Amino acid sequence: MAAAFCSCRKGESGCMIECDRCGEWFHLKCAGLSKDEADRLHQWHCFVCTRVQRSITSLREEVSKMINDAIGQNRQLNNATEKNILKKTNDANDELREESKNLLEEIMILRTSFEELQKENGHLVVENKNLLEENKELKTNFEELQKKNKHLVVENEKLTRNVEESMTRKRELTTATENLLDKNKTTQTKFEELMRKYENLMNENERVKKEIEELRKKIMIPGTEGKQQPLSSTSIPVKNKLSLSLKGNHQPFRSTSTQAKSKLSLSQKVSITVRLE
Repeated sequence: MAAAFCSCRKGESGCMIECDRCGEWFHLKCAGLSKDEADRLHQWHCFVCTRVQRSITSLREEVSKMINDAIGQNRQLNNATEKNILKKTNDANDELREESKNLLEEIMILRTSFEELQKENGHLVVENKNLLEENKELKTNFEELQKKNKHLVVENEKLTRNVEESMTRKRELTTATENLLDKNKTTQTKFEELMRKYENLMNENERVKKEIEELRKKIMIPGTEGKQQPLSSTSIPVKNKLSLSLKGNHQPFRSTSTQAKSKLSLSQKVSITVRLE
C-alpha cells in the first residue's frame, strides 16, 4: 500500500512542502500555496503546528499579561508583601503549567485521532479497490450472461420453428390418417360385399353339386347288378346322342385358397354328354 501524506491522506503527487516543525509533507494545493510562494519561504509550519504555536503564544501572552498585571498591582500595592507576590506568581505559573498540560493532552488526542483517521482511510482505500474489482467481475459476468441470453434466444427461435414444422407434419399426418381411414372404410364395405357374393357362390356351388350327383345317378349303365359305374364315351356304342349342359353364370372369385378354387371351378361350367346306342 502506498504511503499517505498531507491532510487529505493521499499519495505523493505534484509539488509538496515539508513542515519544519513536525516533518510531515503536504501538497501545495492542500497547504494553499503556489510554487513561487513555496520557493520564497525559508520556513513553513503546517496548520496543526501553527495552531499549537498560536495556542502557546496566546498562553505566553496571557501569562505575560498576568505577570505584568501582577507587577502593576505590586507597584500599586505598596503594602503587599513579597510573599503574596510570590504566591500569586506561583499560582499563575501553576495555572500556566496546568493549561499547558491540558493543551498537550489535547494535542495528543488530536494526533491519536489523526492516526486513527489515517488507518480508517487506508481501510477505505482497500475496500474501494476491492469494490472496483468486484464491479469489474460483475460487469464481465453480465456480458457473459448477455451472450448466453442471445444464444438462448436463437435456440428458442429454432425450437419454435421446429415445433411449427412438427405441428404442420402432424396436421398432414392427421389428414393422411383420416384419408386412410376413409379408404379403409370403403375397402371394408367392398370386402363385405365380396364376402356376401362369395357366400352366394358357395351356396350356388352346393346346389350345382347336388344337381350333378342326381344326374350321375340317372345316367348309370343298367344291368350292372347294383354296381354304379359311370358311362364313358369309349365303352358304350352310340346311335343317339343326348347332351345335357349346365352352365353357371357366376363370375370367378379370386382367392389364394386351392379348395376355394376347386369349388368355384364347378360353378363356372358343367357339361355332360351321354351317347346311347
